Amino acid sequence: MKELFRKIFTYLLCKRNKIPYCDFKPGRGLTFVNYRYGGVKIGHDTIIGQRNILCSHTRHSVLEIGSNTLIGRDSTVTAINSVVIEDEVLTGPHVFIADYNHEYKNPYIPIKNQGNRARKGDRVLIEKGTWIGTNSVIVGNVHIGKNCVVGANSVVTKDIPDFCVVAGTPAKIIRKYDEISNSWIRIKS
Repeated sequence: MKELFRKIFTYLLCKRNKIPYCDFKPGRGLTFVNYRYGGVKIGHDTIIGQRNILCSHTRHSVLEIGSNTLIGRDSTVTAINSVVIEDEVLTGPHVFIADYNHEYKNPYIPIKNQGNRARKGDRVLIEKGTWIGTNSVIVGNVHIGKNCVVGANSVVTKDIPDFCVVAGTPAKIIRKYDEISNSWIRIKS
């Protein structure tokens, strides 16, 4: 019975927010911002944690979260152009993902009044099987490859190839999977 109520709640949440229905599991306090403008899609068996914010800024924005994915609580995923999180991605709590940054060109105007900076074509793509650690920030035009690990408290502003472990601010590759030795090899900095 509890599962039936959850499915009905999810259906009504999707209908109210004009999102294509899919059987995902929304946490309490899930907020959709500017959802009427852009395309928000969430795959089946995905869990969106408590108090998360999903935001699409324009009518052309794409925000897609794949199937069997977990977005940890108190996280924000926001798109001006495109943010795509593929299937089976895991994020810890307090993660921020955005395909833009704030503009700060004019030092005489408060930054909050200068808008956002995203070039046409900027996007975030997080490929299948990746794990994003607690308190991580992924911002700008970033592509994270398959089965990567982003260490807790990392700030990712550049692309990461498949099968890498990154950590730090800014995030740097610290390990890479070596198919010949079938093991993770430490990268010397």
